[in-house]
Amino acid sequence: MKEVTDIMELFIVMCTNLVLRNAKIKNTSTSSSTPYSICIYIYAGSFEQFFKFENVTIVTGNTSTGQTLYLPVTGAEDPIVQNLGLFLNKYLGSAVNLQVGTAANFKYIQSSDVS
Repeated sequence: MKEVTDIMELFIVMCTNLVLRNAKIKNTSTSSSTPYSICIYIYAGSFEQFFKFENVTIVTGNTSTGQTLYLPVTGAEDPIVQNLGLFLNKYLGSAVNLQVGTAANFKYIQSSDVS
């Protein structure tokens, strides 16, 4: 199994269960028009999806219009994220069900200093 440390963008389609370890996902685009600087694009539909992040850094190039996790389908099931170390430069958004690691126990860090 090859370890990937730097990914530009991750596109996920329906019915995906994903474990991501020791990765940095960085979209360096500073574009303020469509397509925005999106790091993880999740096309969920009406299916529940499970993700596990362990020591993962997600950086968007545009913190005003860019997205760390982007869910384009209105009314889709919120993805369930089991987090054991997630670092972002922009807020995940309310459509993500964050479990295990949260800001309260310092397993989820959102800061403009993350790069």
